[in-house]
Amino acid sequence: MKCCEQYAAALSAFVDGELSENEKEEVLSHVEHCQNCREYLSELMIVHTMFEEMPELDAPEGFSERVLERVHEEKRERSRHRRAWPRVLAACFALLVVTAAAWKLAPATVSSNDSAADCNTSGNGTASAPAATGDTAEDFTYSYSAVQKEGVQADASPFDTYDTEDGADDRSADASGGYAIITLDVPAAAEFLHERGMAVYAENDEYVSYLVVAEAAHDLADAMELPEAERTALRQADDILIVEVAKTAPAVEEPAENTPAGEEESE
Repeated sequence: MKCCEQYAAALSAFVDGELSENEKEEVLSHVEHCQNCREYLSELMIVHTMFEEMPELDAPEGFSERVLERVHEEKRERSRHRRAWPRVLAACFALLVVTAAAWKLAPATVSSNDSAADCNTSGNGTASAPAATGDTAEDFTYSYSAVQKEGVQADASPFDTYDTEDGADDRSADASGGYAIITLDVPAAAEFLHERGMAVYAENDEYVSYLVVAEAAHDLADAMELPEAERTALRQADDILIVEVAKTAPAVEEPAENTPAGEEESE
């Protein structure tokens, strides 16, 4: 899945919880307006959830010993190769000495006429270096200027502010940036979504909102006792949505005790 190149690292850091609040707000503002980045964020959150659910595996018995033995064996192999080098260098030096001695003892067989002819030939000849064909290093100069893609400056900050007139920067429930919103009065749902790595979208004194991928929404519908309307909406989710979870369960109003009419009259 392709996303805006300047936001790829920021989206990954968002899923890992490494962004500050201001950076997080700017990433969410961009995701609300960019379908590709929204789908990419959904995939990252799914992968993050998969890693969270993977069990921890213990190494096989004797694994560390086998690794150390392999390391020691490679060191011994390198030591044997290093010990062979001095003998090779000594043989090369001896060959060089013998060759130099033979060269000094060889008779000079080149006559003076031949030497003169060689000089004339070298004087008349014109040594020309091959002309440059234009394939110089300058023709292959690489430009490290910022790449511009689809009209967006790549050197712009991945946390640029998007000022909109429709209140997209508003984190209230009434300005969801196009996300579907499902409200649950079940505080346990917050812990369920947190364990699956869902990112917090907004929070106030009464509710905490999560960005939830479709797979996590389906699991939430199956795991929690929810009203039928909310359960159906979660099961039908096919994209990222916002799930608002109440921090406290709503108070249950106790029915008023019925006072017998006879007692009221007697009083």
